[in-house]
Amino acid sequence: MSKLLIGTLCYRYENNVALLSTAAQWRKATLRMADVGIEDNEPFEMTGDHNAMSVDRESRNEEDRNQFEGEELPFEVINGIPMYQKNHVLDQRCQIYERIGWDDRVGATYLATAPDGKELVLRVGNEHILIPQLEASFLCKVEQQNLWPLFSQVQSIWQSDTFYFLALYYRSGPQLNQCLTYCGNKFSHGTAGRLALDILKIIRAVHSLGYLIRALNPEMFHFDACSHPISCRDELEAWLYLFVYLVKGTLPWDKDRYDDVKWTKIQTINCGELFEELPLQYHKLLDIITNKSSVDPVSEHEYDELEQLTLEISRSVGRVEDEEDNMDFERDPTDDEIPRFIIERKPNNREDLHEEVTQPSCSEEEDTTFGSDDKFEV
Repeated sequence: MSKLLIGTLCYRYENNVALLSTAAQWRKATLRMADVGIEDNEPFEMTGDHNAMSVDRESRNEEDRNQFEGEELPFEVINGIPMYQKNHVLDQRCQIYERIGWDDRVGATYLATAPDGKELVLRVGNEHILIPQLEASFLCKVEQQNLWPLFSQVQSIWQSDTFYFLALYYRSGPQLNQCLTYCGNKFSHGTAGRLALDILKIIRAVHSLGYLIRALNPEMFHFDACSHPISCRDELEAWLYLFVYLVKGTLPWDKDRYDDVKWTKIQTINCGELFEELPLQYHKLLDIITNKSSVDPVSEHEYDELEQLTLEISRSVGRVEDEEDNMDFERDPTDDEIPRFIIERKPNNREDLHEEVTQPSCSEEEDTTFGSDDKFEV
């Protein structure tokens, strides 16, 4: 059993190469992974159709090229990364709002807007910092498999001078740890089960493309790259621990020293402490994951079993009848928050504007009728 750490590593287990990736976002976890097939990464632009690609950037409508309030501004290059100012227009493709990612080892990350006003996350790299290109290559494969709803969706990819750019559609939303804090640091089985099922589907998709996520929230858990080569089963084991954490709000080894974590896991599993007060389905999940050697591949049947048990936890244990039911941290709008339509009487002509309008009394209301010339507007 591998120790869980805080980190942001993506691991391509096929080639035994570890690469940095950016953080995941919630609820439908937005993951940005890395790949090593740079030669497959040709510039393209995603259109409104999720499955459509256009290699020819010059086909952009000329009107869309001039829908920015800003202009091209001077910028400095620090550590090989451009430092763009606010409102800088970049190659007439997007306008910079602010920088949000400051780890130059993995490239710069900016918030920006497209010509049509849509919000973007812009990743910037160069010939030495290849992470944005690698992320783009992975996400292109995701698009080809029509898995884009589970990941960041590509808006455009291009190269200018010595810099490489990857623009992703921005997805807003609270982080998982913020939702946990709001709910007292633990979820019900219904909420945790639905979130865990989302994560499991993402893990399954990533594994099918030959990758490991290595970034299981809420605090960016990942396996220690110095311990031993990890596998898909190791990652599924970490997913189960995250699932338990979402329900119980704690893990037995939370405060253990690095060297003690492995033994605490073994002891708490053997004595039943880890799954104490949890339904039998959690034990079955562990049995499916650990019934073979950690290096053995995970079969499609095993993935199906894991998904079915997770769904059973949310429905049978958590009593979720509809997948669209509110999570623990969601609520319905109040009556005051619901938009209302107001019917207003509109004068027929300008003279009516000077007429005194009086409201009929309750006794007169039943006898009051409107003429055929009266007009109403909603």
